[in-house]
Amino acid sequence: MICASPHWLGALHPQSLARFCAPQRVLHTACTLEVDALWAAENALRAGCLGVVIVALERTPNLTHFRRLQLAAQAGNTLGLAIVKHPAHSSPAETRWHCTAQYTEEEGGMRLHTSLYKNKKGITGSWVIDVFGEKEHMRLAATPAGEPVWPQRRAG
Repeated sequence: MICASPHWLGALHPQSLARFCAPQRVLHTACTLEVDALWAAENALRAGCLGVVIVALERTPNLTHFRRLQLAAQAGNTLGLAIVKHPAHSSPAETRWHCTAQYTEEEGGMRLHTSLYKNKKGITGSWVIDVFGEKEHMRLAATPAGEPVWPQRRAG
């Protein structure tokens, strides 16, 4: 489910969505006010019947809104993603990502540069991800530079 402004939803390209899921399975909720998008996302997260709920916002919501989304996601056991056009410098989010598209020579391919720059429960880093072929086929293009390599752990 995607909760966003009509303008944001109008910019979605169904063929691009098709790389990740069947576009006809995506629910759109057009909300002219951000408070309405937050309300819709909170209720969708709490329902527990969706795989992911995405809310697209202009600015980072306040701490109360973020906490309500977090509690709703936990109650519904649903992944919640907030796409914020102008993010604040701090937020209570568990993780914060920055993703940009990169040019790729591979026909039909797509390359994403992803940076995890906040992680309350683990490491941060940058990765290049190639998306190719059918749905759910992704590969890490290269080992992240300057990142720690976790040693092999033995059981027992």
